[in-house]
Amino acid sequence: MAKRKVKRRAVLATYIYDTLRQDISGGEFEVGSNVSSENELCKRFKASRMTVRSALKRLAADGFIKSIPGRGWQVTSSSPRRRPGVAKPVLLSGSTSTDATVCLEAARKTLTKFGYDTRIHTKSRDASLGKIEWDKISGVVFYSGVPVDQKLVDRAAKAKVPIVCAMLSQQEEYDTVSCDHQTSTAECMEYLIGKGMKRIGYLSNRYLEDDSDDPSFRQRRRAYDAAMSGLGLEPMVFLSKYNHAIGFEEGDRFADWLKGFKKKGKPLDALFVTVKPLVEFALWQLHTHGLSAKTDVKVIGATEAIPMSLLQKHGLKKITLVRAPYEAIGELAAKRISERIDGDDGPAQCTLLKSVVKDIEGDNEEFPGA
Repeated sequence: MAKRKVKRRAVLATYIYDTLRQDISGGEFEVGSNVSSENELCKRFKASRMTVRSALKRLAADGFIKSIPGRGWQVTSSSPRRRPGVAKPVLLSGSTSTDATVCLEAARKTLTKFGYDTRIHTKSRDASLGKIEWDKISGVVFYSGVPVDQKLVDRAAKAKVPIVCAMLSQQEEYDTVSCDHQTSTAECMEYLIGKGMKRIGYLSNRYLEDDSDDPSFRQRRRAYDAAMSGLGLEPMVFLSKYNHAIGFEEGDRFADWLKGFKKKGKPLDALFVTVKPLVEFALWQLHTHGLSAKTDVKVIGATEAIPMSLLQKHGLKKITLVRAPYEAIGELAAKRISERIDGDDGPAQCTLLKSVVKDIEGDNEEFPGA
């Protein structure tokens, strides 16, 4: 029983530390001002003075606050103090896609604010990360929707280099920060149903759904199936063989699938699409086969942006998208890797953030044929 109390106190102290650290970094407590008194914090977190003081001492050790006799705890910095000897850069690895760039740039800015140097790595992970001199970096932030190759995980562990993976969830060997795909898909379905749309199709890639290590697709599918079950309808699913926009054979099969509902007098109201290439696939194939995303079936996708030239084929300027908070994911990934570098050796954590369903204008990216 005593061990349980000690463990609970340690977990609560970490929660208080994390919450106050976010309050300070977010500007709720400005530099030069005092954080709440110990009595106020005890009431806020329903914790003992010992637990609260443990969290405050940790904040002080990291350079956020200092104790002033008779005046309480004063904020001294909005970013953690660098520990002596941590001069190696943090590696930021991902593709050159828009979402990866936004996420890793946010991570870079956050790490720079914390005093860390960074290196950007955009080459093929499997081909070149194995050649990295692990003894010359202090940590790695991966932007990836699939688990990090086990060989890289093993090399990092041998070199005692911490890993954080952005856009991935549910790993045991390293920390992850991602959007809550299941909740965001459920909210997307609620959005469509709230607009009076009930016959909602689901478009994804066969490999991503059945064979991929990425759990986000299984999470989205569960949320979709649950929403359709709530409507008393069977799921209406099209799984493409390919993950690109222009494929004639798949395009014909997709168009026949859509038109099949219309022939039965039960056309789809909307189509939820799991990845950007298939949002483009849906819009292009609808246009090619004489169907409109404006009047025939609404397309809503889990991606960051769609070319304006493609939307204009349907007389649209905006499209409803489920957008992950890429900047926030990058910032949290950076904060987590800095905590690991600074000596946090606790169990791996999975942090999930809420996505946003909103209408987004098309961008200037070129689309072949549009």
